[in-house]
Order: sequence, then C-alpha cells, then structure tokens
Amino acid sequence: MKGRGGFLDGPLPRLLAFAVFLACCAGIWLTLPGAAPSTGAGAGGDCLADATADIERRRGAGEIGAEQAMVLRQQAVGDCKGKG
Repeated sequence: MKGRGGFLDGPLPRLLAFAVFLACCAGIWLTLPGAAPSTGAGAGGDCLADATADIERRRGAGEIGAEQAMVLRQQAVGDCKGKG
C-alpha cells in the first residue's frame, strides 16, 4: 500500500519554507555594509558639507571667484543628491 506522505511534503509548508528563506536572505543583504538603501540624511549631508567647505577654501585662497563658487555649489548639490 502506497503512503500518502507527511504534512511537510505538501505545497503550503514548502511555500512557507521558501518565504522564510527569502526573509533570511533579505536580512543578510541588509546587514552588508553599503547594501542598505540610504535615507539621504547621512552620506548626502556629509558630501554637501565637504564640498561646500572645499569651495569656500578655494574661494578664500583666490582660486575661484564668487560666480564660479555659486556654480560649483549648485553642482555639488546635484552630485550629493545623486550619492545619497
């Protein structure tokens, strides 16, 4: 006589096991450095602060003028938004 099989051989437990597997993979992926999506406040804020400080340093040293500093600030805002 052929047995029907246990409960764990059915489609529902297999689907549940696959869902647990995907949740574990997602948890591991999110703990990897740099893998989690950025909220925009961390890296973008540092990027903009660094760029602004560099622009002001160059302006104070006479390397660039006020107009060029304004253009560089606008570029920095766009570049840092892309990174964050």
